[in-house]
Amino acid sequence: MENPLGPVLVNIFMVDLENKVVPTLSISLTKWLRYVDDTIAFVKDDDITSVLNHLNTFHEDISFTHETEVNGKIPFLDVLVRRNDNDTISLNVYRKKTCSNNVRNCTYWNN
Repeated sequence: MENPLGPVLVNIFMVDLENKVVPTLSISLTKWLRYVDDTIAFVKDDDITSVLNHLNTFHEDISFTHETEVNGKIPFLDVLVRRNDNDTISLNVYRKKTCSNNVRNCTYWNN
């Protein structure tokens, strides 16, 4: 998103989708959370394909993809979401395998 209006346009689009499509999926979709265009949704296992297909009919130029949890864990942004045995959720910091852990010291000043 190099256009400065990119995040605003994404938000307008996603709010429209959330108002029109997400309510129609309430039987299959138990939770829908979003940050800009990244979404985490709790979907019943048997309904993943139908929910994905339904979301992808909203606009011809938008294609939703999905990841499923592995061993009760799924990364979302920089957070590892873990489903516990007692049906609670715990969160931990998540770093991709490609993370170099390099932090740059940036100094800003006014001349």
